[in-house]
Amino acid sequence: MNLPIPTRSEKRVLLITFPFPPMAGSSGVQRPLSLARYLPDFGWQPIVLSAHPRAYDRIDTSQLSDLPPGVPVRRSFAFDIARPFGAATPYPICLALPDRWASWAISGWWAGLRMIRQYRPQLIWSTYPIASAHLIAARLHRATGLPWIADFRDPMVEDDYPANLRQRASHERIERRAVEHSSACVFVTEGTRRLYVKRYGDQVARKSLVIANGWDERTMSAVTPAIRSAEDTRPMLLHSGFIDPSLRDPRPFFEAISELLQEKLLTPQQLQVVLRGPSSDTFLNELIAKHSIASIVRIEPPISHRDSLAEMLSADALLVMQASNANDQVPAKLYEYFGTRKPILGLTDPCGETAAAMREAGVPTIANLHDRNEIKQRLLEFVELLGRSAAPVASEAIAKAQTRRHKCLETAKLFDQTFTQT
Repeated sequence: MNLPIPTRSEKRVLLITFPFPPMAGSSGVQRPLSLARYLPDFGWQPIVLSAHPRAYDRIDTSQLSDLPPGVPVRRSFAFDIARPFGAATPYPICLALPDRWASWAISGWWAGLRMIRQYRPQLIWSTYPIASAHLIAARLHRATGLPWIADFRDPMVEDDYPANLRQRASHERIERRAVEHSSACVFVTEGTRRLYVKRYGDQVARKSLVIANGWDERTMSAVTPAIRSAEDTRPMLLHSGFIDPSLRDPRPFFEAISELLQEKLLTPQQLQVVLRGPSSDTFLNELIAKHSIASIVRIEPPISHRDSLAEMLSADALLVMQASNANDQVPAKLYEYFGTRKPILGLTDPCGETAAAMREAGVPTIANLHDRNEIKQRLLEFVELLGRSAAPVASEAIAKAQTRRHKCLETAKLFDQTFTQT
């Protein structure tokens, strides 16, 4: 697709993102997709550089229809170096710097140069969680002089992440380069922004801002709640998405359910817990069997993003989990939960960003993820509230303020500010 050379009033931005439709199974898809979808409403023409779909573990073609027809998308070569080795065989780490898709950092550089020459964008925007995106953007910024906005979202480097020291060092170099050379650094929580200000001082403080994740009102309104069996009358508490023992350890929750069953304070008729697409089925099934909670807790396979929204809308309540070692982060799924206006049970550190976001939305139904006894108490209270249809839901004002379109407006204002300063 050829676009005319832009005039001063015509503004274009090159969006560099690894997660993009038809990728499935990553909440990171929604942020760049919403920019591609809504930026034209605010005076910016998006041009997208992403990876070839062969690099993705799962595909969801349903979200391709959300992409406006006038948006150019180039998908350059990318290969997951871990794939030919399998889960049991370690891959050579030298081929996975900064990440397993390092091949994309090479092909994306050449593809990005061609796109810049063809479409003449005035800005470059790149987004984590795949570090290669920032590496491509850094090289394009150096080659062309175009202003670069680095969308960090969550921390690139932590004390124990990445686990491999060579990958961690590679991430650190890219992170520092982004901090030093980008025009703006964007984070999704204030906690992560504070972390980077502490790490880099005034370099980040003077040019950073928070643009949280959100939920897509247009997509949500087009979804019909999933039809549940007429025989299925038990209240459903749904967790939609990834569960990991390091960031979302379900063991205290499972122990709490097991003890409540044994104490006859909770019955399978009062609650069913559905874990949709957790990506750790073996680990979770072993725990479910160990604690004898299969009468309440079950695992369901992954489904498309639209189907997951339909299931959220049909559930009686939604479950979010976030460990204290991720206190500076908020699961992107939480904002979609807000959009459903369903009751939410939060298992998280009361001092973390996830709990703060829930309280701000008017949803105080929170228990510490690491405290089995507190979970027992709060779960019984939550079930009782559900039974009376009295469980709190996100306020309409907060839900409206967290739509993807509203977040796109905030991003467009940042683009305008950066553009006028060049």
